[in-house]
Amino acid sequence: MENTPESTVVSNTNTNTTWPRWLFPAAFAAVFILLGSLTFWYVSAATTTYSLWPSSAVPKTLSDSDAQSVELGVKFQANVSGDVTGVKFYKSAQNSGRHSGSLWDSKGNRLASVTFTGETSSGWQTATFPQPVSIAANVPYTISYHAPAGHYSANNYYFSTRTRTSGPLSAPKSTSAAPNGVYAYSGSAVYPTQTYQAANYWVDVLFSAKVVNPTPKPAPPTGISVTQSGTSLIVNWNAASSANPISKYLVLRNGSQVASVSSTTLSYTDTSATAGQTYAYQIQTVDNASLTSVASTTATATYNVVPVPAPTPAPVPAPVSNPGPTTTGFCSTFPALPASKPTATNTGVPAGTVLTNSGAITVTTAGTVIDGQNVTGGINVNANNVTIKNSKINVTGYYGIQVADNVTGTKVINSEIYTTGGGYIGIAAGNTTVCGSYIHGFENGMTVGGGMMIQANYIDKLVSNQSGPHYDGIEIYGGGSPTQLWGNNIMMTDGSGGWLGETGAINLTAYQGNIDNVEMNGNWLGGGSYTLYVDEQNGSNATNVKITNNIWYGSPPNGHAQYGPALIRDQTSVTTWSGNAWENGTAIAK
Repeated sequence: MENTPESTVVSNTNTNTTWPRWLFPAAFAAVFILLGSLTFWYVSAATTTYSLWPSSAVPKTLSDSDAQSVELGVKFQANVSGDVTGVKFYKSAQNSGRHSGSLWDSKGNRLASVTFTGETSSGWQTATFPQPVSIAANVPYTISYHAPAGHYSANNYYFSTRTRTSGPLSAPKSTSAAPNGVYAYSGSAVYPTQTYQAANYWVDVLFSAKVVNPTPKPAPPTGISVTQSGTSLIVNWNAASSANPISKYLVLRNGSQVASVSSTTLSYTDTSATAGQTYAYQIQTVDNASLTSVASTTATATYNVVPVPAPTPAPVPAPVSNPGPTTTGFCSTFPALPASKPTATNTGVPAGTVLTNSGAITVTTAGTVIDGQNVTGGINVNANNVTIKNSKINVTGYYGIQVADNVTGTKVINSEIYTTGGGYIGIAAGNTTVCGSYIHGFENGMTVGGGMMIQANYIDKLVSNQSGPHYDGIEIYGGGSPTQLWGNNIMMTDGSGGWLGETGAINLTAYQGNIDNVEMNGNWLGGGSYTLYVDEQNGSNATNVKITNNIWYGSPPNGHAQYGPALIRDQTSVTTWSGNAWENGTAIAK
């Protein structure tokens, strides 16, 4: 089993609906039997075919160098009873020979087998069992295929951090007691039980579920309204009703989907409207079974050339007199190391601060101060010398705080930036000071260019809101100098507190321009593939990088990282390396 990086492509479910064979020819209408005042309604059953991955999914590594004869499988279960009708697998051009597919129960009994015919040279291959095999709901099974010449497709660590779910099917996360991503070296088909790095070998099941009296689709939301606030159109609606729990809402503009928001979000801020244009908005409800309502009633608005202020919230709040504390503690001087480790209790909004509710904010006036605000929807900074402090920013879009290119003098102080679903990057900025702030819930805490002062912040609980996650605590991608990271606490943990194994706490990768004069001093770091990366790509260089007095969580050799504390591609890029150690005081060599 080779070491293979994470795939970046997984998603979607393919379905085909047919009428079940047990229906007699003219029985496509409901039959009503009336007995007294009681009505019994018998509804015909539909059959839908599911698989774990769509035909568009492509493995990261198409052909492993392993050429041994091997059986490769995945454990799965369905939350409804139904029939397993076949097997499919992703084939590389080097994966030659005669392939067979098998279905096994949890005791290793072979329930069905089939030989693949009519294979293409590469891509997904599908075979149907001679007879469907009925399986019970919520019972584990294994689907596998035999690769006589090896060279299989694989993604290591795929099941180490996730359960793959598609419709009623799920392939559970790998554990020591119940590993997933299984294989067995053999010259013929055998029950696979071994595992290596929780790999996904891209073998899939074809499952037909019979649904009688299916749950009705959810209702669309009511109370749709749209108003202009500053430079945005804000759409609001009431919560919808549904037999199943609601998973999300889809926002339609002029008949096309423009956004997807969580079930607890009952508003959408449209920042892409064009002056003088009229827009029609509708909302659809989606439940946890992927059933989607019809579109709601329509609410329309014309985006005015001169922004029309909404009663609440104000688009850009004026500076307010805040009875709570202002810039204190970690952020009293720049730059400085904090007296204690930043945590969730000593970063973010100071205790006693009184917050005022606000919608999404776009700042266009230089020198604006946003103080003591409870913002829902994110902040766009398009002017110089803007200060954001003592505020909470609940992100519903892609970014929490986004600072436009060529804007300077931005400060984010003693604030909390978080997302409960949908947010991808907490802060995207250059030429900005970020201090004493708590950032959590994103896939990437900060993505920054040059000219940054990042001091005494706490970043943890990184959560992916899209397929193919690429977690980073702080990613420095290029764009000049200098950049200082002083006394930050960056813990690559997931939403449940477990350590993540993707990318790093600090990822300094020059892929959008040279990075010069970076100081990383007195930070606490943990998790990732490597906890710290210093890399150069696309012809760009990292120079004069100083890494001093940082503490790595855990103990040697790897701490809480998969492979090691640091990966430095070009040793000459790091001019100073001193005082870096594990928690127990053991020094970490460059």
